[in-house]
Amino acid sequence: MATSASGTFHHTCFLVHDVDATAARLAASLGIGPWNVWTIAPAEGTVHGQPAAFSFRVALAEHGGASYELLAPVSGPNVYAEHLAARGEGFHHTCHIFSTRELMLAAQADLLAQGREMIQSGSSGDAFAFAYFAVPETGSVLELLHLAALPPPEKTIGWAIETGERQPRHSHEANAERTPVWHSPARLGTGWVRRGRAMVLTKSELIASLQNEVRILLHLAGKIDATMLDYRPTPRQRSTLDLLKYLSMMGPELVQAITAGTFDEADWTAAEQGT
Repeated sequence: MATSASGTFHHTCFLVHDVDATAARLAASLGIGPWNVWTIAPAEGTVHGQPAAFSFRVALAEHGGASYELLAPVSGPNVYAEHLAARGEGFHHTCHIFSTRELMLAAQADLLAQGREMIQSGSSGDAFAFAYFAVPETGSVLELLHLAALPPPEKTIGWAIETGERQPRHSHEANAERTPVWHSPARLGTGWVRRGRAMVLTKSELIASLQNEVRILLHLAGKIDATMLDYRPTPRQRSTLDLLKYLSMMGPELVQAITAGTFDEADWTAAEQGT
């Protein structure tokens, strides 16, 4: 079974020495972002076939329908530090993501059967699992990934909302005028880019965007087969009905937070638990 037959392209990864600083520069100069940032320490891992404990810092951003990943080693033996020492910063791997862990492990077994070298792997229970394989044909690495759950990001870089109605025309003007009135980037995810710069929306533009999402949600909800309301992609994920309840709560709560000019985490949690 070809790896590409069961997996989907997920991201292109670049190794860097400082994830936060690189993400900030890319957001400011090229408009790539926002970047969601995590520090990840797999519960189990291997490096070159030997058990190993390691951690790394990673930032992900969607851009133009694709995703970028920035990654820097934090601790332990790992192929990231080896690559940086040998080649410096730059492209490291592409990633294929799999809908189930079983599909990922089947692809992993297929690559091993081909005689390919698994240079690093990691997992944490049912939350995630990954494996890196050397691809000598291109002098690069292929990552196989199954991702069931991630905690909210530690921080988000390159995300802001402009409080006024006027869109700044120059980057230095935008930096001077940006005053976040509501900031919970983990709830928004990634993928908003505006005219090649870091995403900046006026309050009215963001509210209009959320209202449009509500209209889309209402349309899609009417297309769901009633027999699928209890369907869950995996046992740990929301059912279709749970997801609809969450989405129906999210829009009004965000509009309320934006209008008030502040985000109340306690109110959000109470509303989420009430769905």
